[in-house]
This record gives sequence, structure tokens and C-alpha cells, in this order.
Amino acid sequence: MSNADFAAASNQANNLQVALDLCRTELIAAQQQIGALTAKLEAAQRTNVSYSGQIEGWQGRYEGLSEALSMAMDKLTAVR
Repeated sequence: MSNADFAAASNQANNLQVALDLCRTELIAAQQQIGALTAKLEAAQRTNVSYSGQIEGWQGRYEGLSEALSMAMDKLTAVR
């Protein structure tokens, strides 16, 4: 192997190492973004569960109030 061949191979190895380092950096950044998005998703899912519970409570309250109003209207109708 001549000095020129060795220098070219060494240069190519250095370029590959730089590319590998860049890939590792991008992989770490992507993993961090995935972690942040996962945390946001989990928070949104917890909020969704909370809202679902509230909606069920409101639905029950609406149904109860609707029934009470209907009974009151029936009583008013009977009084006339």
C-alpha cells in the first residue's frame, strides 16, 4: 500500500467516523424528542381521562335535572 493509498484510506475512515458521530448525535436528539412527545402524550391521555370523568358526571347531572324539570312540569300541568 502506497502512502497515497494509505492517506486516502485514512481520510475515508475519518470521513466515516465524522458521519457516524453525526448519526449518533441525531439519534440522541431523536430519542430526546421521542421522550418529550411520549411525556406530552401521557399527559394528554391523563387529561382525557379526567375530562371523560367530568363529562360522565355532567351527563348524570343533566339527566337528573331534566327528570326533575319534567316532573315539575307534569305537576304544573296537573294543577291547571
